[in-house]
Amino acid sequence: MSLGALMFKIIGVLSNPDKDPGLEFAQRLIRLLNAKGCETAVGDNVFDRADAVIALGGDGTMLKASRQAAVRGIPVLGINLGTLGYLTDVERDEAEQALNSLLAGRFRVESRMMLSTDSIDTPALNDVCVMRCGAKLLSASLYINGEPVDTVRADGIVVATPTGSTAYSLSAGGPILKPDCEMIVVTAICPHMLTMRPLVVSASDVVSVRMHNDAEINMDGENVTLVPKGGVIAIRRSSYTARVIKTKELGFYEILRRKLMMCK
Repeated sequence: MSLGALMFKIIGVLSNPDKDPGLEFAQRLIRLLNAKGCETAVGDNVFDRADAVIALGGDGTMLKASRQAAVRGIPVLGINLGTLGYLTDVERDEAEQALNSLLAGRFRVESRMMLSTDSIDTPALNDVCVMRCGAKLLSASLYINGEPVDTVRADGIVVATPTGSTAYSLSAGGPILKPDCEMIVVTAICPHMLTMRPLVVSASDVVSVRMHNDAEINMDGENVTLVPKGGVIAIRRSSYTARVIKTKELGFYEILRRKLMMCK
C-alpha cells in the first residue's frame, strides 16, 4: 500500500545501544530529520508521540519496535546496524537516502500478520515458541481447531507467521512463506520422532498445545512464561497488524536471495 504524500508530523527514533555505541548514529539521523523540518521523538514514550518510528539495529530491534508500534497502528522503518538484518529495509550507508524517500512520500507500507495467545498480551511478529524446561524433552499434544494432530516429543514447537518463517522456524527445517501469505507454520524443533513434519495451516486456524510436562512459552524470543504440566496454550492470529515501511523497490524473492547469500 502506498501512502503517497502522507506527511509524518513526528518521527520517533529507536536505537539499539549495542549496535549504536553512544547512540552516535541515532543522533546523526535526528539532526538530518530536524534539518529537513521534521520533529523527532526519542526516549521511553517515543511510541506515544510519534506518527512513524525508525528502528536502528538488527532484527531483534525491529521485532521489539514492531510489536510496540502495532498496538498503536504506527508504521516502522528498519535500518540495519547488525549483521543479517532480514526484517530491516536498508543498510547503514543507505540511511540518508531512505529518510529522503520517507519524507518525500516515496515508500510503501506492508501489513504483516501477527500472532497472539490467551496468556500473553503482547503480539508476536515472528513466532510463538513452546520450549522444553531443562534437559527433559518437551512432550505435548498438538491440536488444530481442537482436532488432535499428534503427540510431539521435541526440543520445542515453533508456531510462526509468514514473516517468521525465515527465522527460527526456517532454522528448524520449516518452509519459507511470502510475507503477505495468510498462513501459519507449525515446526517441531529437533523432533524425537520420524513422522513429525512442518505443517502449514490457515491464518484463521487456532493452534493449541497441551503440555505433558512443564514448558516455557516465548513471543519473538521474549516474554517468557511458564506453562505447567496439563496446561494448554492457544495460538491464533492477532487482531494487531505490524506495519513495515519499505523505501526500496526490491521484491521479496530478491531480498530473500541476497540475505540467503549472506549466510553462505
